Amino acid sequence: MRAKGDAGLVWDETALDTYLAKPQEMVPGTRMSFRGMEDAADRADLIAYLKQAAALDPASDPSAAAAPRAEIGAAVLAIEGDPAYGEYLASECVTCHQPSGRADGIPSIVGWPKDAFVRALFEYKTNVRSHQVMRMVTSNLGNEEVAALAAYFGQLSPQ
Repeated sequence: MRAKGDAGLVWDETALDTYLAKPQEMVPGTRMSFRGMEDAADRADLIAYLKQAAALDPASDPSAAAAPRAEIGAAVLAIEGDPAYGEYLASECVTCHQPSGRADGIPSIVGWPKDAFVRALFEYKTNVRSHQVMRMVTSNLGNEEVAALAAYFGQLSPQ
């Protein structure tokens, strides 16, 4: 992504449409595990939605991390996670999510910001995000464990 940006890529509607159709083809090696949207009308609808949403609440600083949503995992965000404990707990996670950051159909969780990581785990835990395996994995995690996993995966860099 950075190389594409350095080469002059501008994220306009055409570029986004091309990327949504075939992310790996447009940006070889991207960590995005999304395989693409085949239907052009679906892509156009998504782009129109994003355009409308951006007009309603434009980001003043798109590079800034999103503010944590208090309703999901607020208690965990206040905990300083132990990366060593997170590494110990991660053995189940890395059976699917590669610690190198490589994403072969399974999303990379390497280098995620703490708030996004915590939110994702709580959304699986509460079935906001529906995925049977993730629901099962997260169901027994307490706040300390979630904080530790967030600390561990957040400190890793993609290889």
